[in-house]
Amino acid sequence: MNTEEKIIIASTKVFKELGYLGASTRLIAETAKVSEMTLFRKFKSKQNLFEMTLKFALGHELLDVFEADFTLSLEEFVRKFLHNRLSSISKNIDLVRMFIEESLQGRIPKEMNYIARMSEKLTNTLQEYQKIHNEPLASSLNVIILGILLQYVIMNSGLSYHSKSPEEQETYINSLSNQIKF
Repeated sequence: MNTEEKIIIASTKVFKELGYLGASTRLIAETAKVSEMTLFRKFKSKQNLFEMTLKFALGHELLDVFEADFTLSLEEFVRKFLHNRLSSISKNIDLVRMFIEESLQGRIPKEMNYIARMSEKLTNTLQEYQKIHNEPLASSLNVIILGILLQYVIMNSGLSYHSKSPEEQETYINSLSNQIKF
């Protein structure tokens, strides 16, 4: 394991436990068993380290739009999107919860507002889908999808989505898609 990976693994642990403001670069460096100077040499700032930690833990799935297949029906398109996001979220639920809590408390710098960025990217993807299929989309579809994802993060205390069998995942996605009027 290289130095960057050690620091990111340590920062994931510290950010989960203490949040963005509560985590110090000194504590992260100590947890990673590196000097604070090494941490700053590799990541330049606490904010950059936090962003890299999120990208490492969550991949780019939450931060970027998934591989959109515009040949699907709208319902299948949304189902695939939900499956993709729920898989990523459930693997890192503690980090996602911490990030949302810190965001809601205003303790995350505004330029790191990934929820707004994800919403914008989802809106753009849905608009692209609408152009290709020349069919009206519910203007609130973006809000409904994001609401479903946030509800999962906040309310879910059962078996993680990614740990469910494919049949259980499909049943769960069916229950979610039934909430959306297509």
